Amino acid sequence: MTARQFRAALRRLGLSQNGLARRIRVHARTVRHWTKDSPVPGAVELLLAAWARYPDLIPPFPPRLPQRGH
Repeated sequence: MTARQFRAALRRLGLSQNGLARRIRVHARTVRHWTKDSPVPGAVELLLAAWARYPDLIPPFPPRLPQRGH
């Protein structure tokens, strides 16, 4: 999946970069890298494809993770 395809998938699903990051529990910076030129992991590509086919599988926002050191 190219960065362009990744950005298009997010748009189709109505997900922001931060929204995806929270749902799959990765740092928002990681998702931002995927929108540039970093390779999108195959598991993320498969997950987005599944969500596109079955939108009811998209989980609600999880609670925020505690900050480190707090």
